[in-house]
Amino acid sequence: MNVLQNQLLIKILIGLVGFISLVILIISLGTWRMNKSIKQEIALLIENKGESNREIITEKDLEKLPAPVKRWMINTGVVGKKPIQTLHFKQTGKMKLKPDQKDWFIPQAKQYIRVDKPSYLWHVNLPMLPIINTNGRDLFWDGKGSMLIKIGSVIPVVDVSPNEKINESSLHRFLLEIPWYPTA
Repeated sequence: MNVLQNQLLIKILIGLVGFISLVILIISLGTWRMNKSIKQEIALLIENKGESNREIITEKDLEKLPAPVKRWMINTGVVGKKPIQTLHFKQTGKMKLKPDQKDWFIPQAKQYIRVDKPSYLWHVNLPMLPIINTNGRDLFWDGKGSMLIKIGSVIPVVDVSPNEKINESSLHRFLLEIPWYPTA
């Protein structure tokens, strides 16, 4: 190799390192911004929850419920407890984007729920590539739903603002998950 070829190779390597550094910086900033926004939404969701004004649940409270619901409530152990107002839990799982996909993705999610003011925030982190994760947020607040999913926390692939369809879908999800917290 001559000197010109070496200089060209060095310039290409420097350019490549610079490009990779720029991509990492953009992804890092995108992740920071998205996480900051989600933390603010979580704070809004759980702020001012205070103490539950409702009394401890008694069997008398369950008298007017249909028999299967009453049995379910008793079997879940809600009698003698105060109603739940807020919840936070973590989820992990396996996920394929296509039925014929060979490898499974392993998403990790956190969900925050408020029962006294029906709302939730679900935040998922889905590692898809070695340094690029897909981050998503599903929000139901004040009767309105929205969804945001970004590759590398930068490139939006889903960005749905409140509309009739997402609002209804988000409410359905909230109602379908109520069995997870029966004192609601």
